[in-house]
Amino acid sequence: MIRVSLAYPELLLLIVPLLFVYFWRARASAIGGAVRLLILVLLALLASVPRAPLGGKGVDVVVVADLSRSMPADSRGRALEIIKLLEQQRRRGDRVGIVTFGRDARIERLPEEFSEAGAFVQQVDGDGSDLGGAIALASSLIPRDRPGRLIVLSDGESNGTPVAAAAHEAAARGLPIDFRAWSRGSAVDVAVESLDLPGVVDEREPFQFTASVRSDRTVESEAVLLRNDVEIARTRRTFQPGATQLTFRDVVDRPGVARYRLELAAGGDRIPENNRGEGAVRVEAPPTILLVNARGGEDNLSRALAAGKLRVETAAASALPHDLAGLLPYRAVILENVPAGDAGPQALAALTHFATDLGGGLLVTGGGASFGVGGYFKSVLDEYLPVSMEIKNEHRKLSLAMAIALDRSGSMAVATADGRTKMDLANLGTCAAIDTLGPFDEVGVIAIDSAPHVISPLTSASDKDGICSQVRRIQSMGGGIFTYTALVSAAKMVQESDKGTRHIVLFADAADAEEPGDYQRLLSTLTPLGITVSVIGLGSEADSDAAFLKDIATRGQGRIYFTATAEELPRLFAQEAITVARSSFVTEPTAARALPDMVLLGDLPAAPFPGLDGYNLTYLRPGATMGVVTTDEFRAPVLAFWHRGLGRIASLTAEVDGKYSQRLNAWKGFQGFAVGLARWTIGGEPPSGVQATIQRDGAQGVVRLELDPSRARSDAADVRAATATIVPPDDRSGAKPQRLTLAWTDEDTLEARFPLQKAGLYLGAVQLGNGSVLPLSPLTLPYSPEFEPRRDPEQGRTMLRDVARISGGIERTAWDGVFSPGGLRHRQIRDLVIPLALALLLLHVGEIAGRRLLLFAAAAARLRFMKRPRLRWRARPAPAPATVPASATPQPEIPREMPPAPLPKPAVSPLARAKAKARDRMR
Repeated sequence: MIRVSLAYPELLLLIVPLLFVYFWRARASAIGGAVRLLILVLLALLASVPRAPLGGKGVDVVVVADLSRSMPADSRGRALEIIKLLEQQRRRGDRVGIVTFGRDARIERLPEEFSEAGAFVQQVDGDGSDLGGAIALASSLIPRDRPGRLIVLSDGESNGTPVAAAAHEAAARGLPIDFRAWSRGSAVDVAVESLDLPGVVDEREPFQFTASVRSDRTVESEAVLLRNDVEIARTRRTFQPGATQLTFRDVVDRPGVARYRLELAAGGDRIPENNRGEGAVRVEAPPTILLVNARGGEDNLSRALAAGKLRVETAAASALPHDLAGLLPYRAVILENVPAGDAGPQALAALTHFATDLGGGLLVTGGGASFGVGGYFKSVLDEYLPVSMEIKNEHRKLSLAMAIALDRSGSMAVATADGRTKMDLANLGTCAAIDTLGPFDEVGVIAIDSAPHVISPLTSASDKDGICSQVRRIQSMGGGIFTYTALVSAAKMVQESDKGTRHIVLFADAADAEEPGDYQRLLSTLTPLGITVSVIGLGSEADSDAAFLKDIATRGQGRIYFTATAEELPRLFAQEAITVARSSFVTEPTAARALPDMVLLGDLPAAPFPGLDGYNLTYLRPGATMGVVTTDEFRAPVLAFWHRGLGRIASLTAEVDGKYSQRLNAWKGFQGFAVGLARWTIGGEPPSGVQATIQRDGAQGVVRLELDPSRARSDAADVRAATATIVPPDDRSGAKPQRLTLAWTDEDTLEARFPLQKAGLYLGAVQLGNGSVLPLSPLTLPYSPEFEPRRDPEQGRTMLRDVARISGGIERTAWDGVFSPGGLRHRQIRDLVIPLALALLLLHVGEIAGRRLLLFAAAAARLRFMKRPRLRWRARPAPAPATVPASATPQPEIPREMPPAPLPKPAVSPLARAKAKARDRMR
């Protein structure tokens, strides 16, 4: 039976004045009066706000599973076992839901009555423990009209949303939080708490630094210090409970970033992940330029820069650093006619961050292995250059017919790092090549496995979108690629064209290219016809079929590309399409002239700019500045530059050392021009009176800009718009920098904070309002915040006990009675105001209808004349007559006169009587 309570029972007294009003002005008889009395009772009841517990059957249980890195190794399996046990205990109406959490909370499964858990499918970042957020999310999954409880399976470590606040919120909803605490055991934990290094030191400057080691009990351990993975110190110490300081001294003779690592070796450590601490120091030196060329040695450009008193280091493209830390020793990088493929996508990605996020300089020079023909089109560096490299239709020398044969064998179904398959990226590469073609070019696409499948016949490239929509639908269908079949099909396709250039691009797996057939004779037949063949091999030159593919490209008088990274395919396809057009590098002698904007680069030679023996045909991007332009029909930029992000990027499309650089090298102003351009890329010196620092404060990084108190107050405008850029230690090619706005904390200090979420090296720079850039020293997070040493080993369990105490839960050692409603808020208490208000409204409408339509009068009349059953009393038996003597003579009975029967009244209907009564009232 539902128990009803009143929120304001004292308001029931309103029935007294309501009854007074009724008997004074609103009294009615019969049914109408009863209805009015019922309305008044409902009004008083409505004012007192009646409430009743309403809800369904069963109990909701949501399991909150901790999947962070601090949990024991077998915790996932144990959590699934508990969930399955709970699912087996469900009764009719009971439901089980699952929430998992790491850095963020995820809904693994909504509360369901019949589902069964097999594995955790949600991807959770284990470098964090947002226990508070997980409890809040789990509480929201239980409807307010159902009883429920939460079960937390965790070690109690939390570094996210406040846990106590989430526990109080759950308690307010009547949801107890039970827990099962897990830990890594009771062994000793000795950890490197911090490695305190100076942010910046000069080259060959001795310095001293300390390391803090924390232990929760006495333990003996060996400590080894390494710099850039080379051991420089070793000691054995007995660490007492608490923090112990170790002191070291060192000197670094090479500029850049020196990375230090302190390793502890303690047997049976409970948390071995925090036995290693890391730190880094920035070693400063005079501004240095890294010149990357084909040979990795001196050339005309390096000698010109050295003659201008600039510090230059030369390196081959293969030696270009692949991470930001490797580029920090330099203020600028020059890529001198080196192919993008030789540098690699990681190195090019690091260069983009170096220039745009850290304020470095970048100069790309021209030649037969640079810009479009060098594979920079569609590369990660493409959009950051001040020139674009696509070839406009009006600048093409010959139209092109190109057939692309794509491997769609089973190996192409393998997924890459970003979830796309190799086939998807090959399709994107094909579309990138098609995008470079003009409306007068022709293209055809064939998919090859054990047989050729024409995806798009040889047709005009004017409908690029239509062709690409067909190409993107190509899927891997299994089997292998029949190479000879692919070449024959592509050759038949391009032979149908009358274009000046006919070319075949074969894409194949370098480890799975089958059926070579008589490819030598086929290629020898195609060469006299002017049909060339290039090969893009997915793999490396060490793969089993790499030599075969190289021979195809050699005999076909084309090019061979190998890449083990499927993400590089779009760039390689685009590079091949541009190269085969043979119009992106101009080899005819061309005159050039300097433009007035050349003065923005600084002090450059006043002599007229010389003619060029050759240059890369490019186009100025919107927003870039052109310093030198050709005077031929193309009016193409020779020198273009712009500010991108925090850095400076320039493009010189002329060759500076090689076959097409004779006129430029013979120019008497070449040295001054090269030095002036290099100085512009280096940038100016940081302003004085301003210092930028970065340090760690718990799980946050703090960027601080300190101003000289004696500075001129008018300089405040230079720092009012100061911003910081932080590059996190994620994969450098995909890292997304954080942009921070610094805010004033006092009259001489600005500050910004950001979360430290990943272990590794954080790099950054601060840009002032006037454009000046201040480099920041490197900041290191040695290990995940999950492994931070705790002063109290029982801190996590204590946290879980507090959560249970706040919400009314318990520590679970057994799983009996989880679905018992005892002790739970059985149902949500809801007020009955809305249903009572609806009933009151219906009664009011009914009362009006009954009064106006005379329904009540008719009903009353009908009730009045209804035949009621009469109660008949049984007559008592008459007393026995007196005994008459036999001699007595009986007297005859005298009949009585009967009263006359009453006359029947005329029949009148109840409706007529009601109408007559109403007329009497109206008189």
